[in-house]
Amino acid sequence: PSEATNNDRVRPGRLREVAMLKLMEDPEYVRLTTIQQKAHLDPRYAALFRKLGLTAEMLESFKNLLVERQSELIDTFAAARSQGVDPRQDRQLFRELDQTTQTEIDESIHGILGESAYATFRDYEQTLPYRNLTEQLEARLSYSPSPLTDAQTEQLIKILASDAQPGNPGSPESTVRNSRTGVSGLFGGQGPTITAENLQRSAGILTPDQQTVLQEIQSEQVAAQKLQDM
Repeated sequence: PSEATNNDRVRPGRLREVAMLKLMEDPEYVRLTTIQQKAHLDPRYAALFRKLGLTAEMLESFKNLLVERQSELIDTFAAARSQGVDPRQDRQLFRELDQTTQTEIDESIHGILGESAYATFRDYEQTLPYRNLTEQLEARLSYSPSPLTDAQTEQLIKILASDAQPGNPGSPESTVRNSRTGVSGLFGGQGPTITAENLQRSAGILTPDQQTVLQEIQSEQVAAQKLQDM
């Protein structure tokens, strides 16, 4: 009975995994996923595109590589299966295939952007979660008498990123590790939270009214976490 219970307990997860693997091998699923991922590039990278000032041809190539980078896990799953590798059984080999493909894509991006622009791209990616957070603040202040300036936004991003602890959601190394949409990004993830240290340091660059709104966002994060823990 105990063995049967354990089997019943893991079967739903295995069924979902098998279903996902089958989807990854469906050309229509891959096509639709690619369209969706490309549509999501501007909300995430528009500020970077504007900053880099690439030609139309370079920008299109860069976007295509970003989509390929985000869907690389799906492609690697399919490639591994075609080579007789079961990602569930041989995780080490799959990780090696994954890393090899990821490195090749990053080298292609490096080749298009060049040294300086590639460094800007990597720095931008590391601060993406904090940019998403400051966008919340920008949106709330956009219709107030004290909208957030571009200079304040960049300063706040630096504060949030420098205060992040290694291993926490949203820390630079965690951001790079999870920057691909792929399989791991299909179900979302936890972003960085506003800390007391963030609030203390941001007081030096925000007006009192702006600081109050940032504190409101922190209170909402705390409430959301408590609800999740209940």
